Amino acid sequence: MKKLLYILLITSIAACGGKEVKNTENAAAAMERARLAEAPTYAATEYNAAEIEFNAMNRALDMNELESANAISWEVIVKADLATETAQQNKAAALIRQLQSMISARTNMRRTQPVIYTNVLVYLNSAQTAYTNANYPRAITEAQNGINFLNNNPAGVQIMDPPMSSRNQNNTPNSSAGWITRRVGRGDTLWDLSEEYYNTPWKWPYIYDANRDVISNPHKIYPSMVIRIPPLSATEYTITNSYPVDYRQQ
Repeated sequence: MKKLLYILLITSIAACGGKEVKNTENAAAAMERARLAEAPTYAATEYNAAEIEFNAMNRALDMNELESANAISWEVIVKADLATETAQQNKAAALIRQLQSMISARTNMRRTQPVIYTNVLVYLNSAQTAYTNANYPRAITEAQNGINFLNNNPAGVQIMDPPMSSRNQNNTPNSSAGWITRRVGRGDTLWDLSEEYYNTPWKWPYIYDANRDVISNPHKIYPSMVIRIPPLSATEYTITNSYPVDYRQQ
């Protein structure tokens, strides 16, 4: 009986020790997440508070004070997670401001680069929507994509229509005949229709803008829906709206 009680006691101690070790490992993982979120830069106060607790936990581990280390580990996790979220929020806000500044700096972009202007607004509005919904990782991704898009399309560069001779005759907008009526098929997207009719997917906003009476959201078009494909060039058709959702990311 005494031997059995001794075994149960040792097992219980080992189990508790394992739980304490697991908690300290979770604390270390939380600190790594904060570091990857660039918390030292975007949430320095919160990260420093977590780091103080993390160092105290490690000192307790070095002294083999497992119970104390376990208690401190919970503080580390809470403060590190706060640092991560704060960093993501602050980074998203900073990138959105940067993208807004880049757009404002190109004073004539809406007139001289209408396709680029419209597409970068998609990224900006998507980032702002994600930020409002507290989806900060998505906001960071969308804002950074918008910044990269502008960097890859500097002022003066235009996304041009391909030469008419290079287009498939079955998919050519006939400017003399005017607009084309198209019945949406299964699996169709505005992105794909733009590629089909204009040989570039980036002009999907022209189709969306021309069909706002039947398309409420650009990521929701359905089979049998009848839409119009406008004759297209930067001078023939002007985009006047911005788009709150980047349907390609849905």
